[in-house]
Amino acid sequence: IIILEKNYNLNNGDLVVVSLNNEFCIRRYFEKNNFIVFNHINSVYEPIILEKSSDFKIYGKLAVTINNL
Repeated sequence: IIILEKNYNLNNGDLVVVSLNNEFCIRRYFEKNNFIVFNHINSVYEPIILEKSSDFKIYGKLAVTINNL
C-alpha cells in the first residue's frame, strides 16, 4: 500500500507515481534543464529522460509505504 501527497512541490530525488505509456510506475524524479529524468529504483535499469513537454502525468509524491499488514 502506498500513500501519495496530491498537493506537493517536487525536489530532485523524490519518489513519484507517474504514468508513462499508459503504465503506472514509481520512479525517482529529477529535473535537469528542460528535461525530466525518471530513475528506476533498481539502478540496473537505464533512466527515462523526457522533455518537459512530453506525454506523462505525475499522480503524486510518495508519502508513505505500508509493507506488512
